[in-house]
Amino acid sequence: MGKGPTKQRSRPLPLTVPAALYEHLTWLARNTILGTRETEVAGHILTEALRQMIKDKEHDKQFPRDSGGADDEPDDKPLG
Repeated sequence: MGKGPTKQRSRPLPLTVPAALYEHLTWLARNTILGTRETEVAGHILTEALRQMIKDKEHDKQFPRDSGGADDEPDDKPLG
């Protein structure tokens, strides 16, 4: 007999959202089957969005780095 699907571990993720978004999550929790609490609904939506991004290979796409930020690595070119 074959093994069933492997159960993946879950990890907590604290999240802060704008009040209007929280109200929408509340509505979804009360009126849909996405979850019974706002955190369950948010987790469901985030998980599905990330699965779609993985399916679409978003992680393989290259985007130009934002230049001029304080956290950027220094450029190799001298100033002037």
